[in-house]
Amino acid sequence: GKVEAKEFLEPCKAIATLQIARDVRTSTAVEISTALANLPTDIQETCKELDSGTLPELDAAQTNDFSIRIPSNLLDLDIDDETSTLHTFQDIVQRQQKAREKLIQLLVKSRCQFGANDAARAFYSTEGLADKLQKRKQLLSDALELEGLDTSQIVDNNSGSNKKRDQGQDLEPFSWYTPEEDKEVTAPDSKKQRTSPVV
Repeated sequence: GKVEAKEFLEPCKAIATLQIARDVRTSTAVEISTALANLPTDIQETCKELDSGTLPELDAAQTNDFSIRIPSNLLDLDIDDETSTLHTFQDIVQRQQKAREKLIQLLVKSRCQFGANDAARAFYSTEGLADKLQKRKQLLSDALELEGLDTSQIVDNNSGSNKKRDQGQDLEPFSWYTPEEDKEVTAPDSKKQRTSPVV
């Protein structure tokens, strides 16, 4: 289906904006994750037992042992503040994921056709129209000369614009687009009679 370019703006903008907020909080999330992953195995298992309720509480000996073995940067954490930061980080990641999913859906829906063919078609159409106008102008100029009018001044005035137009033709043909293979390009009606200028 056809997807307007502006439809891609919303998810792309959301991804870019959220990435800034994500980068600010990534370091905190990584530091805490790394610190917890590096805890001794027996401490991790004991924490799981405490969380599940299997172990009611630590005795004094365990508490003293763990306080020595657990890194100080974990012991000094403000639990409420860090938990809020991690929840915010999680929310950002989830919102980014939704924006990416929407962007992928739009890409699939558009079949990765972003209007490039339309632009190329318009470009070649404009080029063809310019050539036709140039030929038409030359025919009119010849007709005026046959009427005895001096068209040299017109030619001189247009020489500069012709040079600029010629300079604009340095663009290489599009390798990804061929007018002959474009199914939406209507073939010119060969049956139409071309009107020639009255002389």
